[in-house]
Amino acid sequence: PKTHIKRVAAIQAKDQDWCIDAVSAYGKAFKSKGVELLGVETFITGETNYLAQLNKIKEMKPDAIIVAALFQDSGLIMSQAREIGIPTSVPFLGTVGMNNPKTVELAGKAAEGALFGTTWHPSAQGTVSQRFAADFRAKFSAAPDHFSAQAYDAMLMLGHAIKNANTTSDRKAIRDAMANIKGIPGVLGEPIRFDNERHLVAKPFVLTIQNGKFVRYD
Repeated sequence: PKTHIKRVAAIQAKDQDWCIDAVSAYGKAFKSKGVELLGVETFITGETNYLAQLNKIKEMKPDAIIVAALFQDSGLIMSQAREIGIPTSVPFLGTVGMNNPKTVELAGKAAEGALFGTTWHPSAQGTVSQRFAADFRAKFSAAPDHFSAQAYDAMLMLGHAIKNANTTSDRKAIRDAMANIKGIPGVLGEPIRFDNERHLVAKPFVLTIQNGKFVRYD
């Protein structure tokens, strides 16, 4: 965020490689802007008490806290951070793991002002995206999260690859067919595209939590 941030601390799930990578990416980005990463506290996914780690972070007096975790951990971490007196002037900077309505259910008002980057949200435009979100709500009576969208597109691509390879048993043929997929409209992109390093080509954006809702942060 475009604020006073000069010093940050982080808390990450040490059993999740993507969480470790997220904190590393945050650290590099902040370093390039002259922001100091004071320290990194860790936990195991699924824990419910983060007070020891959060009290250490509180003593660091950061201007912001990076939370790299899935929603079930992120929500409780934010809630417990406010309970021990980390002020609301210290925002939480999350990951795509926060992109789930249950984050707010778990954190309550403690989630206000949290920010995180993502490449998809149920409000995203696009014919496939809107249809997917509507169908998901109709079936599960809940909004889909980012991982639901990724899983949908993954199965969509696999289905096309199997069809094009005309086999369900030849793994190499299916793999080669998947590598050659082009022009398939998906939830995360219309069409779904990958770069030369097999990374999804998608335009990221930032969401913040305001009044218990996810809204775009400009």
